Amino acid sequence: MCQNILAMATENVLALLQEDYTEMTSCGGNDNIVFAWNGVGVPAECNTSAECDVGEYAPGEESSGFPGFCNAEGHCQACNPDYEILNEDRTGCVCNPNKALICRDEEENEWCCGEGLICGEDANTCVDGGGICSYRFYGPSDPDTTYMTECSYSISGIANIDSYTSDCYYTIGATPALTEKEIGEEKKNLAEPVMTSNGTRGGCPANKYCALLWTDKADGSEDGNWASIPANVSANYVGRIYGKCQTMSGYDQTPKANYSEGSGLVYASGGVRGGCPENKYCALLWSQETWTGAEPKLRAEATGFLYGKCLTLSSYDQTPIVDTSVSTSSQYRVLQGCPVNQYCYLKWQEDSCTDHGASDTGIFAGACIGMGTNNPSCPYNAE
Repeated sequence: MCQNILAMATENVLALLQEDYTEMTSCGGNDNIVFAWNGVGVPAECNTSAECDVGEYAPGEESSGFPGFCNAEGHCQACNPDYEILNEDRTGCVCNPNKALICRDEEENEWCCGEGLICGEDANTCVDGGGICSYRFYGPSDPDTTYMTECSYSISGIANIDSYTSDCYYTIGATPALTEKEIGEEKKNLAEPVMTSNGTRGGCPANKYCALLWTDKADGSEDGNWASIPANVSANYVGRIYGKCQTMSGYDQTPKANYSEGSGLVYASGGVRGGCPENKYCALLWSQETWTGAEPKLRAEATGFLYGKCLTLSSYDQTPIVDTSVSTSSQYRVLQGCPVNQYCYLKWQEDSCTDHGASDTGIFAGACIGMGTNNPSCPYNAE
């Protein structure tokens, strides 16, 4: 009977499908056949997940909705109660973290493994781990351990200074040569030195003043730029005097510098704050961005690109950062884990019942046990 029915399938007229709505091409011992007439395609009962809350898919009185969603084929698909729950958008099922492991592979495939099972090596596979587990721990000098940094600054020497400059000036004229007899009330100001400037406050903003410090270049030009550190102005100097805009409480006598590279002798090369978030600072500790083996600690006189880690303002931690993005370069790597709601009790040397030392590295073997329990029996062959 089944074979005779399959022979009746006609394109765009009658489609014969299995219960999962895939095409039925062969018969078994006991077959259920779905008929799709007139070329309308696979039958559908929903367009939205809300439509699964009525009719034959409606939940019982104690439930608040269909425990599933409307899938891309237009069918109400229930989540597996053994290990799945609905996602927040009600567009699919995800692993229930209380009932299943969440497994991922290098291609970002994700699947669930229920109670008593662990993730398989291949996508969408789960296996029985046999109640055993193992980790590999790496030591500080392990050749497989790679360290990373989070932030950086560039420190350069005097050679990086291209020129020096000022940002304000005044011109001081000579005091008029007047006698006491010539100086009357109406001519008093003529006896004061003449002072002009490049704008209000010598070119400084309203909240700063121009600290006059340096004279013109030796060749007489008046551009406020010098190839070397400019000469300090003398007490009785007449002419243009250059300075530096400063806060009312400051008095910095260091000329401004133009740099061949970067924006200063010390500048953040990883963006604002060297690459750290707003509430942290970059603790400069290392001379290399990444490394394996010996730690490249900074010397006091180091220049160039210096690297560090982002720390809170109240801390100073010098511990190197292990690059956990590389599976073989982490402080530890899980070789075989445990099922959901169990943890790995690590104690023994590789595949044996010989205890590991507290400071040992290498492969640690363990037993999977339930939360709240300890001191399991060794599951390995003592030989």
